[in-house]
Amino acid sequence: VLCYHFFKTGNRKKLPYSAVNRYIRLVIPIIAVNVTAVILMYSGLYFNAEASVTAKSCEWFRDFNNFPPNFADALKEAVFGCFLFGKNDYNGVIWTVKYLFLGALLVYALAFFIGQWKYRYFVYLLLLAALGLTDYAGILIGFILCDVMVTKGEIADRLKKYPFLSWSIFIIGFYFGSYPSYGLGTEGTIYGILGVPRVVLFHLFGAALMFGAVLINRPLQKFFSAKIFLWLGKISYSLYLMHFIVIATFSSWFLLRLSKVWSYPFTVFVDFIITTLIILFLSAIMERYIEGLSKKILIKKRTKSDR
Repeated sequence: VLCYHFFKTGNRKKLPYSAVNRYIRLVIPIIAVNVTAVILMYSGLYFNAEASVTAKSCEWFRDFNNFPPNFADALKEAVFGCFLFGKNDYNGVIWTVKYLFLGALLVYALAFFIGQWKYRYFVYLLLLAALGLTDYAGILIGFILCDVMVTKGEIADRLKKYPFLSWSIFIIGFYFGSYPSYGLGTEGTIYGILGVPRVVLFHLFGAALMFGAVLINRPLQKFFSAKIFLWLGKISYSLYLMHFIVIATFSSWFLLRLSKVWSYPFTVFVDFIITTLIILFLSAIMERYIEGLSKKILIKKRTKSDR
C-alpha cells in the first residue's frame, strides 16, 4: 500500500515526501526497542541461551544478545546499521528493516519515474527476475499487485466471479508459505515432493499467492476486515519490533522455571498463551505512545511544509 495513493490519483508530488518520511516512521520505535534491549541485557534478563538448550533450538536461538551490551552500539544499529546493513545484534528481527526501507525507496522511485508509463510492466518483470531470490522481491511483488488491482480493476472484478479459483490459489499459497524455514528434514512430509529446498522462493511464491487470493475473494476480504484484524494491523509494526525481546526474556525464563514442575508440552502451551497476551499488551502501548510520537513529528513536519 506504499504507493496506493499514487495509483489512485496519479499524483506523484507526494512520493518524494513519503520516501523521506519513511525513515522517521521506522526509526523512532526501533531506537526505543534497542534501548530497552540494552537495559534488559545489563539487568541480566535475557534467558534465551539457557532456554535454547531446553527447547533444543540452540542452532537458532542461543547466540542472540549473548555479548557485553553497549548503548552507543545499540543506537548506531537503530539509527543507521539496520537500515543500511541489516544489523540486528540487539533485536534479532530487525534484519528485515533494510528491506522495508530500501525496498520502499525502490518502489517510490518506480512509481515516480515509470508509474504511468504504459510499458512499465516489462520493467517490473525484469526487476522481478533480477531480485527473485532476494528479500527485496516481496515488496516489489506487493507493489505490482497494488498497481494491477488499482489501475486494472476490471481484472479483479472478472476473477471474483470464480471463487473456486481464489480458494485454490489461497490453499496452494498456504502450502508454499508454510514451508519449513530451514528447509531441513522434509523427507517423508508433505513438503518432500518439492525437492531441493528453495526457502526464500517458496515463501515469496506462497505469500504472493495468498495475498493475491485475498484480493479476489470476497469472503476472505470480509473475514480479514473484522475489527480484531484491523486492530492487529494497527499494532503490527510495534508487535514485530517487540515480540522477540519478550520471547528471549520472559518466555525463556518461564520455560526454564516451569518445565521443571510441569510437563514440557503443557509448559509451552501456557507460555505461549501468556506470551501472546504480554506481546499484544506491550505492542498496543508502544503503538499509542512511541509510534504516536513518530506520527506527531510527521504531522508537524507536514503542517510546516504546507505553510
